[in-house]
Amino acid sequence: MTSPPPPPFRSPLLPMVARRRDEEHRVATPLELLFDLCFVVAVGQAGVELVSAFADERIGAGLLNYAMVFFAVWWAWMNFTWFASAYDNDDVLYRVTTLVQIAGVLVLAAGVRRAFEEEDYLVVWVGYVIMRVALSSQWFRAARSSRGRHGGPPCGTDAGCWPVRRAGRRCWSRRPGGAPGCSSPWPPAS
Repeated sequence: MTSPPPPPFRSPLLPMVARRRDEEHRVATPLELLFDLCFVVAVGQAGVELVSAFADERIGAGLLNYAMVFFAVWWAWMNFTWFASAYDNDDVLYRVTTLVQIAGVLVLAAGVRRAFEEEDYLVVWVGYVIMRVALSSQWFRAARSSRGRHGGPPCGTDAGCWPVRRAGRRCWSRRPGGAPGCSSPWPPAS
């Protein structure tokens, strides 16, 4: 009597498949709710520092610092939310990457006080970079999963070129005359 063959190995990673546009609304996962709560902590920390700046009569600096921190938090949150609603894959790697992004926002929140008091944004910047690198890895994964569908990797350009494009524009746009064929977010120097 022979035993049945072992089942084929199945990866715990699921392919990142884009959700259909006609798909019904889905409920947020507990991990996504934790993610949102950590962003609330970062915005709350910025709010506390804004109130402190107002109490010390540093209104202009407080508003500017709050706007910069809030924009960094909001932009990272909005990008993750957009990605999570477009690629609803709840496997192990997706969860771990989301936890890395949560760590990034907590690092960002830890740097808010220093940003307000000393105008030192290093910790805020490190937290933001942690979040963006983790999200870029998700985009790479989605691009790899969608390769060959719809005539090419629709999100591969976003994943692969976003960091390079951002760094290149920052460096090249500060050169006299800017970069050839590269649009700069800053107005030309006069």
